[in-house]
Amino acid sequence: EWLAAQPARTNDEMAMKLLGLHWAGAPAQATREAAKRLAASMRTDGGFGGNPWLPSDNHSTALARYALREAGGLTPEQAVMRRSRAFLEERQQSDGTWYQASRAA
Repeated sequence: EWLAAQPARTNDEMAMKLLGLHWAGAPAQATREAAKRLAASMRTDGGFGGNPWLPSDNHSTALARYALREAGGLTPEQAVMRRSRAFLEERQQSDGTWYQASRAA
């Protein structure tokens, strides 16, 4: 109940809240609402940013995808999952890795 009542101010917080609700066995309605809010925060480029002031990045997009699949029950065929996968595929390096710029202030 406490976690469900806490506001998540950034995309990374929304993803971790969703996972926490899932791991804690929260009521399905609370988990669905958290998943819906996270999915709605997807950017027009198909990615997710760590917070509203940062551009979409690989780390935040992968974290959101993991949370939505693991805890939100989304399938690879759903639009948010297809678009975020395309975002990551476009940014994958030829050696299979993803460059992640530092997000340190």
